[in-house]
Amino acid sequence: MIEKLRRSFRKGQETAPLFLCNRKFRGIPCYIKRLSTIASREWIEDNTKVTIPANKRNYRKQEVHLARARAVQDVDYPNHEWAGRPNAEQTVREWQESHPAGKKADCIRETGLSKPTVYKWWK
Repeated sequence: MIEKLRRSFRKGQETAPLFLCNRKFRGIPCYIKRLSTIASREWIEDNTKVTIPANKRNYRKQEVHLARARAVQDVDYPNHEWAGRPNAEQTVREWQESHPAGKKADCIRETGLSKPTVYKWWK
């Protein structure tokens, strides 16, 4: 079995750099690079029978595709409702407004923010 593996690796079908796996399998070379870095999408599809769909950019370059996507995004969401997570400063301010006599420790517990974050935005 091991001799059969050695023969198959000696044929040199791959050009990736080689190293020895470990002492147990001494003499059987292993490849450093991953399959995805040395093989094309078509080669992987042919040899593994796994279908990998091509990109969905309609043959546009990435820069052009993203510019169009951002333009559509600006039309669909003019106020940028989709953008980012809630601001920690805003969270602390809202908590303070709803709890005028509240303490920092209570704010930390109820909002789930870290202690340094609450201390930073507390007024």
